[in-house]
Amino acid sequence: MYLAMTLGSANVSPRALAIDERVGWLVTLIGVPSAFSPAWLCRIHLRSIKANPWWSSPLMPVVFIFSAMVSGIAAVMLL
Repeated sequence: MYLAMTLGSANVSPRALAIDERVGWLVTLIGVPSAFSPAWLCRIHLRSIKANPWWSSPLMPVVFIFSAMVSGIAAVMLL
């Protein structure tokens, strides 16, 4: 199971760990803002002029579900 999760890599050298640390920070820096963008876009849609018809749209539950999933993934990555 460990080999499957690490994609077969067992390299724990200091250089590999440093690269992993940099990649982790890069993914976090890109992932966290992009994870909250669906929530911001949803807020913009709801606060825009005459946005009341969007509230009854069949797409709104899907938008909220995906926003929650992406925000949860971002929170896990941040932790």
